[in-house]
Amino acid sequence: MKLPVWVWLAILALLILAIVAAAASNSADETETTGATTTSAVAPVDTSAAETTTVVETSAVETTIAETTVAETTAATTTTAAPTTTIAATTTTIPPAPIVFNGSGNDVVDIGAENTRFVLQASHDGTSNFQVELLDTALQPIDFPVNAIGPYTGTVVMSITNGRYLQVTADGNWSLQLIDASTLPVAGDTFNGAGDSVVLYNGTSGIFQITHDGQSNFQVVLHDVTTGAPTAFVVNEIGNYTGRNPIASGPVLVAVVADGNWTFAKS
Repeated sequence: MKLPVWVWLAILALLILAIVAAAASNSADETETTGATTTSAVAPVDTSAAETTTVVETSAVETTIAETTVAETTAATTTTAAPTTTIAATTTTIPPAPIVFNGSGNDVVDIGAENTRFVLQASHDGTSNFQVELLDTALQPIDFPVNAIGPYTGTVVMSITNGRYLQVTADGNWSLQLIDASTLPVAGDTFNGAGDSVVLYNGTSGIFQITHDGQSNFQVVLHDVTTGAPTAFVVNEIGNYTGRNPIASGPVLVAVVADGNWTFAKS
């Protein structure tokens, strides 16, 4: 069949339009594909850089935090403790209390088999004879520490070895006290007193000027501080006395038997 010319022209025009449309479509697809590809290529690079930067900054922050923690821990560990103050305890020695016996008239008291105290303080308010004798366990006299008339107050040293009883002869009230030698008054280079007395001398040996203004027996005897045993007889006179006599270095007990005033002065 033979078509008219204008039909062929119309068909050709349609074909040309179809080809142009197809070419345009292909060009658009290629452009979009190329743009997507380019974008895809660039994006990984930017993302990688961002990620790398983030990792580095996080690591730096963590490192700083770790270093700060270590510094704070070290500072806490090296804190200096407050100094400790030590207060020394003070020890106070309490002198032993005396052993006391009180009575009236004639009597015998038991001072005990284990007694080691040899210093006796005695007092009497009667008007007649006042005597104190030391007896052993068999009631035999072994020392005669006190022998006075009327009222009496004095301190004497007894030979306590084997002593067990004190026999008292009196017409009035009396008191007997066994005291520890450590409680005796301490004498210096000059000391004085009246009647029967015992002092503790801790000084050096020397010559003492000694006086007594009484009328009866005047004795000065040195005794051992731990046993009471006599170590030296310094004076044994009757009535008034003035003289220079040696006293050994202390510690030593100085026992004075007198009925008047007496003085000691180191010269």
